[in-house]
Amino acid sequence: MNSDDDLTVENAWNFLRNNHQREIPCDLLVKLQNASDRMHPESLRAMGYFYEHGISCEKDVNRAFSFYKVAASHGSASCLYNVAVMLFDDNKYSNLITQFAPSARKLEAIRCWEKAASMGDSYAHVALGIAYENGDTVSKDITKAKQLYGKAMEMGNTESAFRLALLCHRAENGTDQARKCFERACELGHPLACYKLGEIVQETVPEKYAAIRESLQYFLKAADGGVPEALEWCGEILGMGLGVPKDPQRAIAYLRKAIEANRPRAKYIFAILLARGVDISRDLPTAYKFAIEAKLAGIDAAARLAEKLASQLEDSDLSSKGG
Repeated sequence: MNSDDDLTVENAWNFLRNNHQREIPCDLLVKLQNASDRMHPESLRAMGYFYEHGISCEKDVNRAFSFYKVAASHGSASCLYNVAVMLFDDNKYSNLITQFAPSARKLEAIRCWEKAASMGDSYAHVALGIAYENGDTVSKDITKAKQLYGKAMEMGNTESAFRLALLCHRAENGTDQARKCFERACELGHPLACYKLGEIVQETVPEKYAAIRESLQYFLKAADGGVPEALEWCGEILGMGLGVPKDPQRAIAYLRKAIEANRPRAKYIFAILLARGVDISRDLPTAYKFAIEAKLAGIDAAARLAEKLASQLEDSDLSSKGG
């Protein structure tokens, strides 16, 4: 294996990752093209990715497919997985020209995923698991789907851990096994698994505030992953001091993000905190605005809050005019 070619690929990915651009420097692109001409598998994969997503070139799914196929023929399991993805999703890749009839594309994709899985590609295991879970192109087989997700999870695949957890939860709702599946997915960093764990805790721990305290640790992890419902929960728990010390400033930060995701209850809690003004600046006009928005979104308690704030604003206005 040419170490210079490996370094070229690494530099290309690092440049894109660090600069958030859709182009790489010309000299680096030329090196990558030369490495792909030498049939360097990772360079071929990179060129396929660039053509698929329009990085430093015009999007061209057929050229991307060709690069992936060549890389797969040189032993790249991840590119064989990509070949299968493009064959299987005939809606997203409707412009793809292949030797296969439309009815045969998905069957060939399954065959490619099976081979990629045998080569140790965890994403191929997940793709096959989804196919067996849904009965898409293959006979529905939940047991086989669980086995495939389980193997991918052993390889550290986050998505497989979450999907396995969902299957366990549906089949064994409330059991320790289902919770263990979500815990493993959360450990691997799947934010939705962390959120689901928080929900399970609140459903199963008898004492209300003990449940809230325990669930918060999972909601915080989910919030770090950007799950809107978790951001909302963190804002409410910390802002209202539900089983934990109040922390209005942290709560406001979470609530703002939840509001950006259009979570209505976050607007209601935000309005409460602004109206109280404890450890944060009191702002009745803004509190009233968000109370109205929460009311319009169907939060019944927000209607009562909006009415109270309207009265306070009116009194404040009259007082200022009287002075």
